[in-house]
Amino acid sequence: HETFETLDKKRWKPFGGDWVHKSGQVEQNRDGAQRAALRLQVTPPRDFEAMLRFTTRGGSKWRSVGLGFDVTQPDPTKPFTTADSEQQVYASAVSGGSKVHASYNKAGKWAYPSGGMRALPVEVGKEHTLRIQVRGTLINAFFNDQLVVAWHTPLARRDGQFQLTTFDALTVFHEFSLKTLDPGVKMTEAAAKPSQQPLTEKAA
Repeated sequence: HETFETLDKKRWKPFGGDWVHKSGQVEQNRDGAQRAALRLQVTPPRDFEAMLRFTTRGGSKWRSVGLGFDVTQPDPTKPFTTADSEQQVYASAVSGGSKVHASYNKAGKWAYPSGGMRALPVEVGKEHTLRIQVRGTLINAFFNDQLVVAWHTPLARRDGQFQLTTFDALTVFHEFSLKTLDPGVKMTEAAAKPSQQPLTEKAA
């Protein structure tokens, strides 16, 4: 459990952005359509529950804050190789289209399946909590403690890193936790199987 009273450089590694630590928070202060990440330097459990409490203070357009897992890239600010992949759940405060969306990247192409998205208000300047439970390919995402996404990722799970991400977002991270998902936790099953889910792809 992390409240960012300090920023342990052995536990966290920043990539890209303009990261500033203050007691009780970590800020990402670089605007623009580029990715920044704060990567956890410990091996995450395969089935897990993660929570991020954050405030999006602004951003030019997309204002996206995410939880990335199964990340294979050594440096998430560099282009993906054909061997790389990543799973991600993010909250976007884009004007007129704010949402929580489960997505993935395979060999440099981001996919945004419609079954993994829920349109909802993500207010700028207000604290929010994004929490995900992951068991195998099933992902349950909660926004401000409300279940908003129940979805199976079609991308195979693999060992990888865990990171907090921003894209085009001026962000404050207040609190983070990551723990093994209790086998007794009952998750909400997805409405559709991965093979039935339409998706759109675009290059990263």
